[in-house]
Amino acid sequence: MSDQGAKSTRKTSKISGYASGDVSNIISVDDVAREAEKIAENAPTIAELEALAGEDPHVSIQDLRAGYGRMEILHDFSLRIGKGQSLCLIGPNGAGKSTVLHSIFGF
Repeated sequence: MSDQGAKSTRKTSKISGYASGDVSNIISVDDVAREAEKIAENAPTIAELEALAGEDPHVSIQDLRAGYGRMEILHDFSLRIGKGQSLCLIGPNGAGKSTVLHSIFGF
């Protein structure tokens, strides 16, 4: 008798939703929560962050020129973000938002 028509008797647990697969391959939410708690426990205090920041700006860019290959995207771009300030880059596709971030992080 051939095994081609036989059904598999192996049972596997499955989870469906955003991802699916064997339960053993999916990260437990509890594991992620425990790791997040460890990170939060080691986070610096506000006082420590303020001492590290001092009065100098967190980010300062002066006359940045950046692009890809021969295409220059940013021309003489300057930016200064001070302590406690936030920045939101808004612009159309191709305006250079990602190029600014890549330049800051050295990509």
